Amino acid sequence: MEPDLKLIREANRRHPSWWGKASVTEPSSIIVESDALVLDINRVHETHRRWWIELNHGVVDRHGQLIEALNDKRGDRHFFYPPTERLAALRNRSVDSTEEISKDFVLYGGTLFDHFGHLLLDLTRTYQLLRLFRDLDCPIWFHYHRLRKGGTIANRELIVAWLTCLGIHERTRLVRRPIRAKTLVSSSVLYRDRCFVTRDFHDACLTALRPELRANLEATHRKQKIAYLSRHKLITGTTKFLGELDVVNQISGLPNVDIICPEELSFEEKLALYRSYDWIIGFPQACMNLKAFVPSTPGNTPARQVMFLAGPKTLSTNWVNIDAACGFDDLYVDCHPQQDAGQHNTDDGFQRSNSFDVQTVVNTVRRLSAQG
Repeated sequence: MEPDLKLIREANRRHPSWWGKASVTEPSSIIVESDALVLDINRVHETHRRWWIELNHGVVDRHGQLIEALNDKRGDRHFFYPPTERLAALRNRSVDSTEEISKDFVLYGGTLFDHFGHLLLDLTRTYQLLRLFRDLDCPIWFHYHRLRKGGTIANRELIVAWLTCLGIHERTRLVRRPIRAKTLVSSSVLYRDRCFVTRDFHDACLTALRPELRANLEATHRKQKIAYLSRHKLITGTTKFLGELDVVNQISGLPNVDIICPEELSFEEKLALYRSYDWIIGFPQACMNLKAFVPSTPGNTPARQVMFLAGPKTLSTNWVNIDAACGFDDLYVDCHPQQDAGQHNTDDGFQRSNSFDVQTVVNTVRRLSAQG
């Protein structure tokens, strides 16, 4: 039975909480290039507080032109600036080619990030490639966004854990030197931050997990009704929701409700939540993106989500786009206070903090808990 709640469900109507572009686009394209050059990451500035323009990299075609579809972007701007000077050097044949390594065949999976949300959603090229090349015995090449010459991966445990879930940890290679590829195969992105999601995004995500993990998820059965995903134990992050500990204290004794702190769980355990519960509830957070990877079986679809909106411009359109592309029909509840300035800057380990109406959240959970 549908809960009797004040919910926002109209995917085609822009809500004040949204920010970004709402769009589901045509399916992605497989990209095949002959005699392509994969440029390693180069330092542009010695120091820059905006690290995303400090470095550049890219994939160049046989004519020395940057292949735009394989470059990283956020919305409409390049996340790593195109390597303009290096492209000019290539065209003028003044670049030193002695550092290049040559490969007959390169699968290019995109860029690895050590931030949870970007790690999941900026690897869509890889998810698409795995639909075609899961059983091919060859490496998959990646840029790593913070790689320095001779450097290592920060937050390695997080990245290795996700690559293991995909079944490609042993196949992963980092681009440390320019690679000349006789044949390069990749994909255009299936997701762009706050911009669009493609129609084939969900199919690619569903086939991305290694087969054994997928089978384990399919064998997981329901054990409880509601999982409330709480952020009250986090000490750093993007957004702090003021008053969430109060919510946890009020709902912790409710029947059919488990309080879950996702940062205490492994990837596999987070994925299993969507097979173990009827409802996943909480403020939008990166682990909720894992729903797109969880398979359905007859009589056991992934948990439905309820996300709380804490005022204007607090819901990235990533959630709207993914929901529309996947057909989740998840739910949203307005819970911003009537008298509040909304979003606040913070210096306690979070980029911002949001106030919300605690009782709206508590009453929503209570109503769901009470329904049979």
